[in-house]
Amino acid sequence: FFDEKSDVPHVEELDVDAKVGYGFPPSKSIHLSVLLGFSGLVLIDTVHAASFFTLLKSVGAVTSALLKGVQCLVVMALSALFYCPTEPSQCLTGMKIFSALLVLTGVAGYGAGS
Repeated sequence: FFDEKSDVPHVEELDVDAKVGYGFPPSKSIHLSVLLGFSGLVLIDTVHAASFFTLLKSVGAVTSALLKGVQCLVVMALSALFYCPTEPSQCLTGMKIFSALLVLTGVAGYGAGS
């Protein structure tokens, strides 16, 4: 199964067709799926950028930056909640908690000063 000179298995012995569900080369449906997925991603990113710049125009740069900080906190917390059991790099560490506390202090300080 493995070559004596490397740890890379021989592809012909892996039975990839049975495990992945499609043969090589990829069928046209795979190309269509990738194209549709990428097109959807571009559309969503365009709407996201447009909404952010609209928000930036109406509330200002400082408030927008603070909202981005809160967004980062939420993403970090949800990432730890959902992905930590399967991906150790997504778990909360001391440095991540310290960073979150810095962001929360800044948001609270700005809110108290407003």
